Amino acid sequence: ARVDPTNGGLDSDNGYLFVNPFRLDPGNNNIMFLAGGNIIWRNSNLSQITNGSQEKTSTNWPRIESSVIPEGQITAMEISTTGEKWLLYGNSTGRLFKLTSAGDTAFDMEEITGADFPQAFISSISIDPSDHHNIMVVFSNYGIPSVFFSDDGGLSFTDISGNLEEHADGTGNGPSVRWGQLIPMQGGELMAVVGTGSGLYATEALSGTATTWAREGSDVVGYSVVPMLSYNPLDGRLAIA
Repeated sequence: ARVDPTNGGLDSDNGYLFVNPFRLDPGNNNIMFLAGGNIIWRNSNLSQITNGSQEKTSTNWPRIESSVIPEGQITAMEISTTGEKWLLYGNSTGRLFKLTSAGDTAFDMEEITGADFPQAFISSISIDPSDHHNIMVVFSNYGIPSVFFSDDGGLSFTDISGNLEEHADGTGNGPSVRWGQLIPMQGGELMAVVGTGSGLYATEALSGTATTWAREGSDVVGYSVVPMLSYNPLDGRLAIA
């Protein structure tokens, strides 16, 4: 069935992106969060939508009014799987927001934009599935630092672009970075993986601007564009598109 809301994507402030972000609640896959321009919609029970319908639906689709952003479009979303339930979302001008539940239907929004974030397109947000305080934010534009990391739940962020950039300020011939994923390792270390315009890179040593990223899957992925990653913490598999 088609599941998007009846009034979604119809006006300039509420328009969908060509590849539009949505997330299913990791604790209940019948709950869906959908970006709609400058606001987030929430469906409380997808299973109640009529099977087989190819029309938009009004079933269980209120807008979260407290999620409205002051500018730009919502471009990336992620939900925490440990600790407090957070929905993080970023926009097209480099601002990052945190939505927390204040009840079954009420939500509180807080801006947690990093002090050194560029005014650029946030293409991906990753939350460590073993510790929600670890957050990675990816910016896809050229000519800027592309990857930032927080280990304190977004109170502060550090540029970890490292050798993905030719120059420390992000200028030069570094690849565009499209997606990032944090992966907890069995020994307690944290691996970061990014998909770029020139393949897949990973590191297990997040050292600020001195972070060294190494190419992965050079004989399989090669220099192909990697626009998306999806990690399953239940079996440790990373899907690479």
